[in-house]
Amino acid sequence: MKKLSIYITILFFVANISTSLRAQVCYTCPNQGNNVTGSASSAFGTNNTVSGMMSTAIGNNNSITTGASFIAGTYSNIYSSSGNSVIVGGSNTIINGCSESYIFGSGSQVIHTRAMLIGHRLQSGAASQIILGAGRVGGFLTNNKMYSLAIGFNSNVPTFFVGESPANDQTGRVGIGNNTEPQAKLHVKADKAEDATLFLEATGTDKISSVFLGGGQAVIGTTSNNYSLSFVTGSINTRMFINGLDGYVGIGTEKPKSKLHVEGNSFFRDQMVIGTPTLPATLDLFGTMSVSSLQCLKGNRLVAADENGRLLTIEYSEIPGDNLGNHIATQNLSLGEFGLTYNQVNE
Repeated sequence: MKKLSIYITILFFVANISTSLRAQVCYTCPNQGNNVTGSASSAFGTNNTVSGMMSTAIGNNNSITTGASFIAGTYSNIYSSSGNSVIVGGSNTIINGCSESYIFGSGSQVIHTRAMLIGHRLQSGAASQIILGAGRVGGFLTNNKMYSLAIGFNSNVPTFFVGESPANDQTGRVGIGNNTEPQAKLHVKADKAEDATLFLEATGTDKISSVFLGGGQAVIGTTSNNYSLSFVTGSINTRMFINGLDGYVGIGTEKPKSKLHVEGNSFFRDQMVIGTPTLPATLDLFGTMSVSSLQCLKGNRLVAADENGRLLTIEYSEIPGDNLGNHIATQNLSLGEFGLTYNQVNE
């Protein structure tokens, strides 16, 4: 019975020590206008008010009315039920209910849970987000998406945005411009007063600015010193080349010798027109050409080839010789430099 009384006495003694420690007010700088009423809380500086438990205010004119929070700055506030929050800077506010929130900078506000603001004149627009940068004077840089990162400077809208990942083993999308809903892994959205431009600049001699397309290994690129453009597949096969000096286009060659230079076979599914009625053009043929049908678009003209293989058109009236309608039957008919011959086949 005596031992039991000793144990009970010890328990009451420990409980009293614990209670007194929890109720202890730990702060320095007395007579500086600080008001600390929260248990195990402190204030260093002037005119700070700490009523939340286990909280600390350092600086001047700060107020903490919630537990487990910390301020180092001036004229900043962490309101009730916003526990486990931190402010480092001046004129910041974390309002009621925004627990586990953090501000590093000045002139910012957290109005959602688990938000982190780093910079100046920032304001949370959703829970579980990070905003980095600086808003314009008189406004706030904000972001209205959960589980995201927004970065911007001297603006009320972000320039860079990283969106939420849809699953643990997946990644989010990136938006550049005022774009908090990117439609692809990288979505560039221009402002109304500018073009949407992606600029790649190689500065060394013969260095390449290129866009590499994975999967099929295709490359679109240009070299730094001649501004030519290449379309490459299979990493090394140049399929089309545009010379930056003269504008010549090569298909199957990197050294085009005319406006369009094709190495290899060509197939035209529909009509191919050479020249216009007011701007005639010529087609030089070196070798052979297989044609299923050939039509002159200028009217009653005949398409023929000269002795050099050059295609040309001739008015029917320019063909020398008699009118074919005056002849009934012949075996050889003279057409000037052109001829029509009938060969009888003996059976």
